[in-house]
Amino acid sequence: SRSIIGRTLFDFYSGPLWNWDMVNSLTVQIPSTQALSSLDDLFVLAGGNTCAVRNADGEWEILQFATAELIAPDQYKLTRLLRGQLGSEYAMRDPVGAGAAFVVLDATVMQSSIAVTERHNPWNWKWGPSTRTIDDPTYQVTSFAFDGVGLRPYSPVQLAGVRDPGTSDWTLSWIRRTRIDGDNWEAPDVPLGEEVELYDVDIVDIGTGAVVRTARVSQPTFVYTSAMQIADFGSNQTQLKFSVYQVSLAYGRGTGATRTV
Repeated sequence: SRSIIGRTLFDFYSGPLWNWDMVNSLTVQIPSTQALSSLDDLFVLAGGNTCAVRNADGEWEILQFATAELIAPDQYKLTRLLRGQLGSEYAMRDPVGAGAAFVVLDATVMQSSIAVTERHNPWNWKWGPSTRTIDDPTYQVTSFAFDGVGLRPYSPVQLAGVRDPGTSDWTLSWIRRTRIDGDNWEAPDVPLGEEVELYDVDIVDIGTGAVVRTARVSQPTFVYTSAMQIADFGSNQTQLKFSVYQVSLAYGRGTGATRTV
């Protein structure tokens, strides 16, 4: 099936998460045989006009657009954006340079049938005219290994830290997200989406950026005691930088979130 693919024409900068991006625009060029169209907000919120842009590191930001304006032959300006969808905020850059790959994620784009156990294995992928056989000289081939990022836990949110002035202990906390069935507002919490609840907490030296301690916990909180601070820094800390990752038994560390408190 024919997909809508193209490339970006200008640099594309990072934007806000979980709100409409009213500042940035994405200008793309696609073949003249294909077209993009605007959608009402409700249809976008229901999953319409989803696309992906690849950065120079090969990572894809998934985003959505409500407005598509034809500004020149084969060129569209996409505005009123929803950024970093499906946990892909890590792929935003300042900027993603012009010429980046662009693809619309519609019914023609299907997930590979590769098993989870075959992640990281190199596979040969061939493509060419559907009217010819796969061994025809017109077919092209490339080798690519998938990481299976669909299994990667999303980054936690609302990182916070409270310091006990009496003991100098820090209580760090966060809220997890989910990849699975997270849109039910009536549920007391979103589904875990993993076999067990696990997190890695990295304590980071603000000056050097080095990780001085890593703790694995099974709840969305960690007490960084005075004794730990003295062991790591030589003194109690009145300011603390830390990163949190949810851990998947199938994938490993998910996308991290970092905050200084």
